[in-house]
Amino acid sequence: MLSIYQRNNKNILLRNENNANQETIHTVVFDKTGTLTTGRSKVESYAGLDEALWQKIHLLEQSHGASHPLANAINSFYDSHIAQKIVFTDISNPVLDPKNRGLSATVQGKSIHIGNLSYMQDIQESQIVVAEEHSSLIQSKLLQGYTPIYVAEEKVYKGVIFIQHEPRSDILDALKRLKKEGKTLIMLTGDNSVSAMAFNQQISAKAYPHSEETIFEPQNIHAEQQPHMKEKFLQKLMKSFEPVAAPKKESSKEGFLSTVRGFFGGGMTPSEPKKTQGGVWFVGDGLNDAPCARIVTEKKGVSCAMNSTDKAAFFTDISLNGSLAYLFEHHKLDRFFQKNIRQNQALLVYSAIAFLAFIISFSIAGLAVSPLIPMLIMMSTTGFTLLNCYRVKLSVDEALDKHRSWFRGFFVSDASVGLAAGASTLLIGGLLISTVMSKGLGLPALTAGGWAAIGSAAALSGGILLTLFTLTAVGYLIFDQFTPMTGDGAVSQRESSVIKRQRGTPKHTTTPAHQEVHKGLFSLPEQSTGDRMAGTRVPTVESTNFTASFI
Repeated sequence: MLSIYQRNNKNILLRNENNANQETIHTVVFDKTGTLTTGRSKVESYAGLDEALWQKIHLLEQSHGASHPLANAINSFYDSHIAQKIVFTDISNPVLDPKNRGLSATVQGKSIHIGNLSYMQDIQESQIVVAEEHSSLIQSKLLQGYTPIYVAEEKVYKGVIFIQHEPRSDILDALKRLKKEGKTLIMLTGDNSVSAMAFNQQISAKAYPHSEETIFEPQNIHAEQQPHMKEKFLQKLMKSFEPVAAPKKESSKEGFLSTVRGFFGGGMTPSEPKKTQGGVWFVGDGLNDAPCARIVTEKKGVSCAMNSTDKAAFFTDISLNGSLAYLFEHHKLDRFFQKNIRQNQALLVYSAIAFLAFIISFSIAGLAVSPLIPMLIMMSTTGFTLLNCYRVKLSVDEALDKHRSWFRGFFVSDASVGLAAGASTLLIGGLLISTVMSKGLGLPALTAGGWAAIGSAAALSGGILLTLFTLTAVGYLIFDQFTPMTGDGAVSQRESSVIKRQRGTPKHTTTPAHQEVHKGLFSLPEQSTGDRMAGTRVPTVESTNFTASFI
């Protein structure tokens, strides 16, 4: 719970507490729009649309586009470039394409269709033929990575709108690192294949400016994927890997040995990487990604939403904080947490051994065990345990903060535990030797003989180590806790507080439609902008009419 709480403070929400996935990541599947892009789409240009038709498009987007990035892009463009006052706002008969490729409605008495080319060509009794003068323009824009949205009036092609997607600013470094580490990167998108390939070239040119290397291999780009096609793809992908083996139950002897080794992190090295279903991660953002998230989670993989405010976040194991940086830290933090538990267990064993050592040494010296001894041991054990638990918070901070600190890094490392344990062991050893040699409880003395000198040296060394530990703790308090943070770290904390105020704590679904989705029916598949590549829409659950949210 402590580890989950600290990650929550960094806007990393773990919803599936049972998914302490220790499998090595080998494949990461990305939805494109809203995941690899910011979702702040904009209209780059258009062709063949007059002001009257723009009014109809704007009315349709304004009434049924909800808060979708493409609807916002079209409406923003209209407000800034057309800005004609609309008097007649009649809209009726909205019809959604069952394949989630587009939408039609009667706007101002005219039949309007918005969607991708496949949707347009399937309209009954239509004459959807792209104007010859637009064909070369469309092909050129596709090669540049733009998404075309086709518009028809009275079932006759009228024009096209080109949407530009903005890649996430911090996504390139994460993708480059994933590829460098040998992970298989897969893109699933509803966009046209030419547009998807062009987007790959666009981000690859920024990532590798002096090379022909690409982020996504061409064979790993799967375009024109409708939601049900994404589901089938992921089902096939998961079947291509070995199932995750059930965890082996430790015997009492193995548990004891792993506890002892765990005090310093021994025995925690992961086994040789093996490609299992648990090594597949899926990252999406829209409600249409919920079935994909379910498929991955059921096979012990990990599903993620890019932000806690994404609609896919309700159905994923993890909500990220808008960055992929956590992907590199998830297993590291989980292993640290497991090691931390082992260390706390070892501290209990250590305190019991220390108490027994005092009893034996006092018996040899013929002394009664003072009640102060167990009290001091209990207090020191409690202090060590609290310190070790505090290291969980520090480990999350060190992994996810942009601001790095030497002092914090030291306490996160096992060197801090070793230093504290070494200091206490030397102090206890020196005190025990002095007690046995002097037949009484007293401080070590260098002048009382060989063994006494050894005890004194041990106590002196322990005191020096304890002083170093204390000075390091004071340095951490001064430089990390009481000094105002500047630079990236301060920005990160401000952004964190803003996000928390905006989002609050996401709750599980409460509406009947969400419950239907959560049961696996997924009757309202919201699309990504790529899936809607030109108008794929579905009704939102809050509205009784066809208010659309077409991702």
